[in-house]
Amino acid sequence: MLFRSLIALTGYNGVFGYRTDSDYETRDNLLEDQSKWLSEHPDFDRSAEIAEATKIAEAIKESGWEFASHTWGHLSVTNKTVEQLQTDNEKWVNNVRNVVGPVDTIIFAHGNDIGDWQDYSPDNEKYQYFKNAGYNYFCNVDSSQPYWVQIRSNYVRQGRIDLDGYLLYKSSQGGTTVLDNMFTASQVFDSRRPTPVVANGES
Repeated sequence: MLFRSLIALTGYNGVFGYRTDSDYETRDNLLEDQSKWLSEHPDFDRSAEIAEATKIAEAIKESGWEFASHTWGHLSVTNKTVEQLQTDNEKWVNNVRNVVGPVDTIIFAHGNDIGDWQDYSPDNEKYQYFKNAGYNYFCNVDSSQPYWVQIRSNYVRQGRIDLDGYLLYKSSQGGTTVLDNMFTASQVFDSRRPTPVVANGES
């Protein structure tokens, strides 16, 4: 079967547009609009939502895509404790893996990582937790270079380019050359888009 790519999912707001998260069932930690929606839909059935989302996941997998974790809560993993990461991953398992099936890849949010550029060490508790939880592939965001990868006996780790509107704009203005080996950004960037494109307070 043709492998297309990975889709990394969070879970705090459901999966594929369905209200699959257990908070809808327990009524815990809901935002005002979520509580309002539930009060307007007393016939809500989480199991039916999960069943519909699972159909989509199966169709996506059949067409060659695979899934990865992007953490349940889109966490910044660098400043979280092992206990916080465990709580989050357990939520991912119970609210996303039950829809998409087992995964062995985690793509960290916000460009974070659970270590520096050196190899993950045996005393890295965050790495040990995720490894024991079944993850073998670890990805962060690094737009400083076209790519980098560590292939070790017990894990594969790689940086990936966050190919978003900000990086496309920055590249089209000559602010980075990281996309040059893929395409010419100035030919792709939509000139009708308002500029400057800003991310994290920078343009």
